[in-house]
Amino acid sequence: MHVEKVLKVGAEEFFEQISHSVEQDIYATTNKKVKVDQLKEGFTYEKNLNNKVGKSNRVTVEIVEIHSPSSYIAKFMSRDGTNTISYRIEELGPQQIKVYYQEDFKGATKAKNLNAKIMQLLYNFNSKKRTNKLLCNIETYIIDNR
Repeated sequence: MHVEKVLKVGAEEFFEQISHSVEQDIYATTNKKVKVDQLKEGFTYEKNLNNKVGKSNRVTVEIVEIHSPSSYIAKFMSRDGTNTISYRIEELGPQQIKVYYQEDFKGATKAKNLNAKIMQLLYNFNSKKRTNKLLCNIETYIIDNR
């Protein structure tokens, strides 16, 4: 799934919010406080995550790339496969960015990979809608808290 969205916020502001969300996720799942400067490529933690059909899975989250303020990539690895999310941020001008959000799944087996592709076809519209809403909510939050 791929979503592109123009937001009326700065790249630094957006990246700071993404980083803060990662910090909160780590704290909520591990009860450990991690600062943004500790978030490096290769950083991992474990958490429980529900899949699209509501089944809970134990996943290992690994930060693959983190370059402020231009990119964030993370892998969510479980026994079913690996889900990779990425944010690429392009500065268009003062207080205007374009966010490229990408989400891909690679199944642990051919059968799981095929199943994931079928499920993606069924859920693609709702996933894009949810992602667009998330990006709009981040933009609103940043603007309201300047």
